[in-house]
Amino acid sequence: MRNTLFRAEFEKNGNTTQTMTGLDEEAKKKIEAEKQRMADLPTFLEINPKQYREEDNYGQYEHFLDHYATKLVDFKKVGKRYNKETPNEWMTIAEEAFCLVALENYHDVIHGRVNLNKAVPSKYTKQKDAKRNQGYSDEGIDRYNEIYQIVKAYWEEDTLKEKRGEITFGERYLQGRKQKLLEREAKIQKRKEAATKRREHGWNDAKGFEELPAEMKMLAKVANLA
Repeated sequence: MRNTLFRAEFEKNGNTTQTMTGLDEEAKKKIEAEKQRMADLPTFLEINPKQYREEDNYGQYEHFLDHYATKLVDFKKVGKRYNKETPNEWMTIAEEAFCLVALENYHDVIHGRVNLNKAVPSKYTKQKDAKRNQGYSDEGIDRYNEIYQIVKAYWEEDTLKEKRGEITFGERYLQGRKQKLLEREAKIQKRKEAATKRREHGWNDAKGFEELPAEMKMLAKVANLA
């Protein structure tokens, strides 16, 4: 099921090649943001997994957690917990490891879809809907076992930092996520206030409105209230 969810998320991202004719600016921005997310993947996948959480790569791993880990982990379990808890609380070592392997597995599929406009096979899953080992090859399972040990070491390092009273990776990530939420809420509030002002003042704020003949002003205001 989680394998299917992850593939579905990637296929949604891959659909950003659709035409933008007739879309409003907000929709176009969302499509461009999706394309940028996909463009960020090769750089992330070139990093040695043992260096994922190093300072130089923090932004890339944060991006991975924001846009991919939260899509893979069962939403019924996570809900909005990732806005209130550290990653170590809303997912397990196994889930984080599998998410990283799934990311490697589907990258070429989406690269082909977005940049080459052709079908490219996944890295570790060769048979559609295969049941044995959930469709993953021996190479994919070996890779998962390798990544699992790396992620486990990350978590153990966080536990030691917590005991020493140092800020952990998870705490730093959660602080950053809360800050993003505050900034997003501020933007939403600003848009709401602008919309309210427009509704309240209408044509009174329009450039040159006062220069219009009285009859035109009346017609404009009647239409505005309709």
